[in-house]
Amino acid sequence: VVDLDFQTTAIYRLGVLITPEGQNEIRAMEWLAQSFFSVFDWGQHFSLPVKQLAKAMVYHALKDATNKVNSIVSGSETPTGSVNILENKQIAELGQLASLRQLQ
Repeated sequence: VVDLDFQTTAIYRLGVLITPEGQNEIRAMEWLAQSFFSVFDWGQHFSLPVKQLAKAMVYHALKDATNKVNSIVSGSETPTGSVNILENKQIAELGQLASLRQLQ
């Protein structure tokens, strides 16, 4: 991925993605994991709903773009090719931040 020469790359490593009801495909193991984690994973340590992942991705991309613009304006531009690996807990926190920012 680094060889593709993107300015920044974000890798989202989450456990189980909780999809909304009415999904066309039904995979037995995914359904079982989603059912289990949607009930027992209160702190979202291992699972995330699709909406929260989407909010986190958009928030992270916009935050990264804003930081890039600010660094160019201030003359302290960071080198290209940075890679951010976000784990489930970080993704959940970004999703919550995005939801809070949306309310303001």
